Amino acid sequence: MAHNFGSPHNGANNGKKKDRLKKEVASRRLDPLPKGRGGIPVSDHAVVRFITRVLGDKAYSTTLENILPDETIKIIQDSGLADGTYPIHNMEFFVVLKNKVVVTIK
Repeated sequence: MAHNFGSPHNGANNGKKKDRLKKEVASRRLDPLPKGRGGIPVSDHAVVRFITRVLGDKAYSTTLENILPDETIKIIQDSGLADGTYPIHNMEFFVVLKNKVVVTIK
């Protein structure tokens, strides 16, 4: 048996909903990139590529070790890799896990 997860199709309402969503998306602004030297923005992607390609594998490995120290790995593994926020560096910062991937640091 199929489930009905929405209201019946209504062209007028769908058009209004699409217009509202387009306006909402258009009104959002991305956070500006941090300014590098000379006021030139540098993306996170460029920073990661610099670490991996210029500073080398050792710097990359050290960065990963600092993002996920042993005690945090144990907590995450004990949780079954559940989505959530986990402490690092004496609870000064936190890693955010979504779909079994660290997606950000708070």
